[in-house]
Amino acid sequence: MESKPYRDNMPLPFGNASSLLPDESKVVNWLFWITTILRYWYFIVLGLLFGLMFAYWQNQKWTPVYNSSIKLMYEQGNKVGAEFLNKNSYMPNQNNMSNQIFMLSSYDLIHRTLSNLNLTVDMYEKGMFRSENLYKIAPVEIIPSFIAESAYGQEFTIESLNSRFYKISFAGNKTIASFSLKGEYGKPIQHSLFFVIVNKTDLFTSSYNFTFRFNSLSSLVDQYMATLSVRPIEENSSILSISRSSEVPRRDLDFLSALCSNFIKENLAQKNKAAEKTIEFIESQLLIISDSVSASQSRLMNYQASNRMYSNDVSVKASTGIDDLEKKKAELQMKKVYLEYLTNYLKNNVQDGAMIAPVNVGVSDAGLSEFVTKYNDMARRLKEMGDKNPLFSKYQSQISELKELMNETVRNMYNVYQLDKGQVDRQYSQVIGQMSSAPEKERKYLLLERNYKIHETYNAFLIQKRAEAQIQKASNMADYYVLENARVIGSVNSTAPKKNFLLFGLLGLLLPVLIIVLREILDFSIKSVDEVERISRYPLVGKIIVSNKPETIIVKNYPKSSYAEAFRAMRTRLEFVVGNRNKSSFIITSAEPGDGKTYIALNLASIFQMTGKKVVLVDFDLRKPAVAKVLKEEVHRGVSNYLIGQVELKNIIHPYPDYGFDIIFAGTLPPNPGELTQSQATKDLIEELKTMYDCVILDCSPIGLVSDAHPLSYLVDTVLFVVRKNKTNRTFFRNIINQLKADDIKNVAVVVNGLDKTGTYNYNGGKSYYYQTKYHKDYYKDNYFENV
Repeated sequence: MESKPYRDNMPLPFGNASSLLPDESKVVNWLFWITTILRYWYFIVLGLLFGLMFAYWQNQKWTPVYNSSIKLMYEQGNKVGAEFLNKNSYMPNQNNMSNQIFMLSSYDLIHRTLSNLNLTVDMYEKGMFRSENLYKIAPVEIIPSFIAESAYGQEFTIESLNSRFYKISFAGNKTIASFSLKGEYGKPIQHSLFFVIVNKTDLFTSSYNFTFRFNSLSSLVDQYMATLSVRPIEENSSILSISRSSEVPRRDLDFLSALCSNFIKENLAQKNKAAEKTIEFIESQLLIISDSVSASQSRLMNYQASNRMYSNDVSVKASTGIDDLEKKKAELQMKKVYLEYLTNYLKNNVQDGAMIAPVNVGVSDAGLSEFVTKYNDMARRLKEMGDKNPLFSKYQSQISELKELMNETVRNMYNVYQLDKGQVDRQYSQVIGQMSSAPEKERKYLLLERNYKIHETYNAFLIQKRAEAQIQKASNMADYYVLENARVIGSVNSTAPKKNFLLFGLLGLLLPVLIIVLREILDFSIKSVDEVERISRYPLVGKIIVSNKPETIIVKNYPKSSYAEAFRAMRTRLEFVVGNRNKSSFIITSAEPGDGKTYIALNLASIFQMTGKKVVLVDFDLRKPAVAKVLKEEVHRGVSNYLIGQVELKNIIHPYPDYGFDIIFAGTLPPNPGELTQSQATKDLIEELKTMYDCVILDCSPIGLVSDAHPLSYLVDTVLFVVRKNKTNRTFFRNIINQLKADDIKNVAVVVNGLDKTGTYNYNGGKSYYYQTKYHKDYYKDNYFENV
């Protein structure tokens, strides 16, 4: 009776796998990834140890960075003088916090501060992992008087020879030759790179060795400008916080204190400069008027003495209105002098200091006073920022515009002055006319007396203004004072060591895991039985572990071994698949060469013959036959020769009593293997073998590369598809499975070859769990029943 494929008369033994299993492309096999990663636990532990070791090494190089801060309070500092004078004297708009922040961090102010501190020599002691700065704790002090440009940034070594002498040495580089100089403390030492004096400090010791370096002042200024922070402690607050972070807090404290001290001094000096300018201007006028006062007084006294004349009623009456006019004439004279001074100042573009405010010399004009105040404020800011500042040109433009406005105001004021002067002169002439009725001698006396009083009144007016300016200068106070002295706030990187351990510890854990995952992802071969099941959805009938035996037909030579047991389990599943028939037929194929289909075919034939069945193994790989090669047989006639009619069937069947089954070799390699496998002769051959044998096993070409096995699949009960762990390409295997399903080939079963001997079948390809238990581990040793 003709044997039919099981697909025609029975369902899959494990049900419809496609309906039971989820789509493989949408499933993340977490258990596989967990077990795979844990399999390399030693690699992960090693990575963690390396990470922690690297973190420890990094922490050895770690140097704490401290934040130092000082606080300035703004408070208008000349209230007493302003109230005493009751005038709006010059005072810059210091309450603009953004201007003050800019001034405190300006290049010029920092440059002057660093110049006074003399930080051009940096001394430090080198350790194995890090260096310690010796600012104010060094045993010696290095005072340079000359430093060559090429010496900046170079590292020099200084060491003590004894309590009197020291040695400075340089290791040399590509541009500077090495040298060694011996010097005496307190005396100059010269080299082409530098002239220095080395003095002892209070911490001097006769044994030291450290490194020092010269820093250019410009680079220091750039460094401090970049790291200096100036900001209000709160929005709209009049308290400024100035801070800097570095590895040398002692140096930062000195710098912050000196910076604020210079800022406060310059603030007060700037305020005093206006008063000084006023006093200087008034004193220059007093020098001019003093000669006139002395001359007029002498003329009056000489006339009185020679003519014995004194004031009379006419003069007294006339003088009643003249005193006020003379005072007005003195004020107008001062106004004229100030306008001439201001015109000359603006014309000659003088920018050497503050401009004299008009109110300080008795000139009352609100608009001009405002212009002068703005001009002084802008000129001061322009001087602070320097010409390299991006805002320098902006302020220059604003000052030019302000000068134009001031020139226009001065011209208008001069016109008003001319009108006021003409009116006073007319009133004065009228008063003089009233004295025309007096006798000639008295009139001459009155004129001399009036001339003297004019000069005396102007002189008194100047003396009064000078006194006011001196009072203002004496009462001036800086607008800022130190609210909180410079102090160290704390370390800004104190958590760095812990972060290093955490960061590099995590990297030490994650990098090995990432490498393992990438290795698995980039390895496109099949990794587990579970993966085969998810991709194929066909029944899995065999799980063959890797053999360490030299023989190929292992079940014949080691029938009681775990290898033989794996093939017995496979035989049992196959008998269930074909319905436990007396006769069965199989083709064995794979995705690509090297998957072990010939090894499976030989051992499957051997395990079937152990049940007493008559078995034949046919090498149907007509492209690259392997059976004869594995068995080391020299056979030249076989299947291909029979299919083309060269030989009869009985002539190509080779019995092998030692193996217990017959073998038909492939024979001569034909030029058209694909056509031969699809020929009627092939069908007749297989049908005849089915009648002659209980079990027919065909070792066919890889179905993933050629189509030879495809037509044969319809002639046998079951197609055994061999997949080899760590060898078969995952994508290739998936594509072949999809093609088999598309071709509606249902009589397919899968055999997984090359599984590990340890682990689990389900996820790592080894034995079942119970194989590993302490109760059964000895039983499943290969040599438990036999000495192999």
